[in-house]
Amino acid sequence: MATIQLLQGTEKIKDSYGKINTSVTNLNNAKMEKTADSDLNMNNRSVINILKLNLRDQTTLTISNGAITVTQGYHTVDTEGGAPQDELTTINGGSIGDRLLLRQANTDRKVTIKGDGSGNIYTFDRTDIALDSVSSVVELIKINVTGHWYVIGINGVKRAGDTMTGRLQIANQLYYGTGSPQGNLAASPGSIYQNLSGGNGTTLYYKASGTGNTGWVAIA
Repeated sequence: MATIQLLQGTEKIKDSYGKINTSVTNLNNAKMEKTADSDLNMNNRSVINILKLNLRDQTTLTISNGAITVTQGYHTVDTEGGAPQDELTTINGGSIGDRLLLRQANTDRKVTIKGDGSGNIYTFDRTDIALDSVSSVVELIKINVTGHWYVIGINGVKRAGDTMTGRLQIANQLYYGTGSPQGNLAASPGSIYQNLSGGNGTTLYYKASGTGNTGWVAIA
């Protein structure tokens, strides 16, 4: 930044003011860059017009006594001691409002996320989520000082009671996939499911009762 020297006298003060104003304008128009030596605190201001948001590449966390400790926003999760399957009940670390993406580290080692609050993880209907491939992804958000993490999105995963594959949860109670959900998809009452392969047959189902994979009623 240029050094500005204040001059004496009325005209010189005007000239100095002009130089200050020009320097401020140039600073406002300059490209903003920040060396990553500290956090960027927006002081309760919004970040808008972002071209893209790119997360740091995932690191792998290994479950220890049902828990992991997160250090960033994207992790893969592996079983304790290379066991063929394991359960994740608790997520340590993070701050209120943090978003977290979790993915299975190895297809041969299954991870089940316990959603019943036995640790500090909750799904909307308290149903477990099974990560059964490396393309299975779960998104969570930390909501309060007690450390609760709530699942807000799942893709390519199964919940307890599911036998269906190739379906996606859009929101808490909206689903789509291929085939009938009856006997295949566990959900809470009031959920809606769209069968993308319905053709001239049934394409919409309503979950009339129960939290298991039955109780679906065809509505269209």
